[in-house]
Amino acid sequence: MKTSRLIIETGNRYGCLRVTGQRPGDVLKLTERQIVDGVLLIPAQNKTGRPLRIRVEGEFGLLVQRILDRKETYKVWCANLAVNTRGLPMTKQVLRTG
Repeated sequence: MKTSRLIIETGNRYGCLRVTGQRPGDVLKLTERQIVDGVLLIPAQNKTGRPLRIRVEGEFGLLVQRILDRKETYKVWCANLAVNTRGLPMTKQVLRTG
């Protein structure tokens, strides 16, 4: 199992996360449902089509927990990890304008 290092992008107000080696389109697809037994399961990356497993621990685990805690305060529920300030899925345009 590959453990990836986490980079927190502070360039945008949404605190968007990017796991090293993941493209923005892949990050936008990450959901709570993909976390199983402490591992984030990515069935297929956009460009390569390769599956990936990332341990949800350490700094990445803290960030995921912070995201989940923040999402509980929204009136709407969305499975995506990358959400905007209203709890709706973040779009590619937001990542570009960051």
